[in-house]
Amino acid sequence: MLPAGSAYWAARGDDDELADAAVAALGDEVLSPRRSSPPLVEMTRTNQLLTDVVDGLSGVAARLDAMAGGKGRMEPYPRPSTAMDRARRRAMKAQRSSLLEEVHTSQERWRHGRE
Repeated sequence: MLPAGSAYWAARGDDDELADAAVAALGDEVLSPRRSSPPLVEMTRTNQLLTDVVDGLSGVAARLDAMAGGKGRMEPYPRPSTAMDRARRRAMKAQRSSLLEEVHTSQERWRHGRE
């Protein structure tokens, strides 16, 4: 794969016809773009530091917004998703599912006990 700063990716990013085709294909999804996680191989030490700077400045802007009466929300800049992150998400999802199942089982026992 070519590096993100290559002439090829610059040309693709500047191609109006390609952008029009992408907007047509994606429809409403393009109107509210979400930040995606960068690839792990592109997260160099420099990029980590720049991401920290962006988050710090966003935090300052959020505080200023809150002081002016706004919501003061800050969305952290995305970091690469590692296998450990995905494992934690799966474990949390399994734990939530187990807890919900236990709640539903208890509710059913309670309902049957009242009848």
